[in-house]
Order: sequence, then structure tokens, then C-alpha cells
Amino acid sequence: MDEEPTSNALPEGIQPQDRALRTQREANESLVLAALRAAEEADGAQSARLLAETALNAVKLAADKLEETAAVRERLIGIIGHDLRTPLNAMTMAGSIMLARGDLGDPDRRLALRIVESGKRVARMLEQLTDFTRARLGETTIMQRTLTDLGELCGSIADEQRVGCDVEIRDNATGDVRGYWDADRLSAVLANLVGNAVRYARDGTPVTLETYGDDRTVTTEVTNQGVTIPPELLPDLFEPFRRGQHNERRRAGHLGLGLYIACEIARAHGDSIEVHSALGITRFILRLPRTPPAPPG
Repeated sequence: MDEEPTSNALPEGIQPQDRALRTQREANESLVLAALRAAEEADGAQSARLLAETALNAVKLAADKLEETAAVRERLIGIIGHDLRTPLNAMTMAGSIMLARGDLGDPDRRLALRIVESGKRVARMLEQLTDFTRARLGETTIMQRTLTDLGELCGSIADEQRVGCDVEIRDNATGDVRGYWDADRLSAVLANLVGNAVRYARDGTPVTLETYGDDRTVTTEVTNQGVTIPPELLPDLFEPFRRGQHNERRRAGHLGLGLYIACEIARAHGDSIEVHSALGITRFILRLPRTPPAPPG
């Protein structure tokens, strides 16, 4: 019986060296194709990287432009707020002089009183805009620290808020509640906290200010009874331009900056403001270290 040729048998007329050359040529062609594919992929990766860098640079330029525009806008707000104080003071002073003379009839007296009260409200708004601009631009709030009695400060703010107010305001201080703080700026903080408490207090319920201290810290709690602040709103309550829920006592002339600025002033004093709201009771807690925080090393 004839033997069948094995798979290793060479076709007729092809020598072993010819087969080795063909195999080498095919291998070389494969290497060339692989090198071409690798070069194409490298070119694609390089192009993708260049596109990504171009896009990133464009985003950075846009972000820088937006930041520059925001800074210019906020500086402009600060300048306008500062420059408006002079005519505003003149208007308020004129109204005060008219009231002091005492020779106005009732209609004119009411108009002069409205001028003075509106001027004071606008002045508070301008002060908030100035403080907001300073904080947003990263400028350090300069504290004029003097030995201050927080209980006396709370009593003064309570007296101011009681004028023309139909909500009972109670204030009480226990123990030594003195420390080295900026009294003017803390007055703004307390006026904001008490004013908010009055606006959102339920009819027939009081607003209370409790001030007490320990060895290192003095605390004031401002509490009212009203609608519970929803938990999802609490984390953003101190963000700028945030407003609380509608209340019939809300008045025009509020920018939604008060709590933000109050929090910034508290931080500048070395602590912060907390808020807790549950079961219709809302409490803002202002804690202040008795002595100024140590400057950064």
C-alpha cells in the first residue's frame, strides 16, 4: 500500500529555504502592518490629547473670564453701595431735622417719619451689600474688638426691635457674658437674628434671647415659635440670597443676605451660628470665644 504524504511535506518544486524565506517575508509584512497600526493609534491618541488640552484651555479661559467679570461686578456693587451713602445720609438727616422741629402737621409728620425709616432700611441694605462684596472678594473683615457685654448688647437690640412691634421680645443674661468683640458688627448679627425671629413668630408667641457663658465661650440663643424650617432647607439657610418661607410680617427691603453676613461675622470672631428647627420651635445659636482667636502661625 502506498503511504499518504504527511502535512509537513513540501509542495513539489518548493525547497525548504524558499519556505523559510516566505515565512520570514510574511512575518516582516505582519510587523510592518502592526507598526503602521501602532503609529495610527499613537497619532489618534496624540490628536485626542491635543483636543483635550485645547478644550481644557478653553474652559480655563472661560472660567477666568467669568471670575474676572464677577469680581468687577461685585466691586462695582461695593462702589455704588459706598457712593450712595452720602445722598442717603442727607435725605435721612433732612427727615430727622423736620421731625425735630415739631412744627409739622400730622400728614407731613407721617411723611417725614416714612422718609427716615425708609432711609434707615436702605442704609441697612447698603451695609449688607458692602459686607457681601467684601466677603465674596475674599477681603478680610477687620474687627474693632473692645471689651463688650453681650447681655447689654442683646438688651439694646431687643429694645430697638420692640419699637412698633406687636411681638413680645424677652431677653435675659446669666453670669459673666463679656468678651472682646466688635460690638457694632455683633449688633448687626443680633438685629438680623431677632428681626427674623419676629417676622416668623406665630401670633401670640414671644421671641426670646437667652445669653450665658462658660470659661471660654459666651452664647446667645434666639428662639421663636412658628413654622418649622424643613430639614432640606437648613444646610443652605446661610447661603446668600436665600429667603425663608412667606410670612405676612415680611416687609420689603430684605435682600436675603442677612444670615449669610451674620454667619461671616461670627466666623470672623472665631466661631459660627447654628440653627435648629423642630416641632414649630426654631433656635439660632451664636457662640463667641471670649478672647480673640490666635493669629495663624
